[in-house]
Amino acid sequence: MASKLFEDIFTDCGSVVKTCEFCGVTHFSADDLGGYDGDELSLLEEMGKEEPGKYKSRDCSIGSGFIGGKQFVWQCGCNGTQKYEDFIWENRKRISEYIKRRLENKINEIEEILKNLEEVK
Repeated sequence: MASKLFEDIFTDCGSVVKTCEFCGVTHFSADDLGGYDGDELSLLEEMGKEEPGKYKSRDCSIGSGFIGGKQFVWQCGCNGTQKYEDFIWENRKRISEYIKRRLENKINEIEEILKNLEEVK
């Protein structure tokens, strides 16, 4: 399973209900934090009783983010984000080099723009 650190870094927001697009499980907060419409919470609780593997209740807000174009739920447990963490770690030297070179290119572009601005003055 992806580390908590990895998912913490890629988690962008929280909500009362989110579905993990890696496994299809819908996670929902057992606490009505003011984000449910009408009887949505009681419907989710009922679906959780009928299909406990597909609807999971939690005692907190549901954190989520996007990786590879799919929404994941923080600490879902499905292991959907593991391959992304593995890829980044296995390629950390190449990724670091890519970031370094990309930043160097951006710095060069900015320096060129500044030079052109100085010439205009």
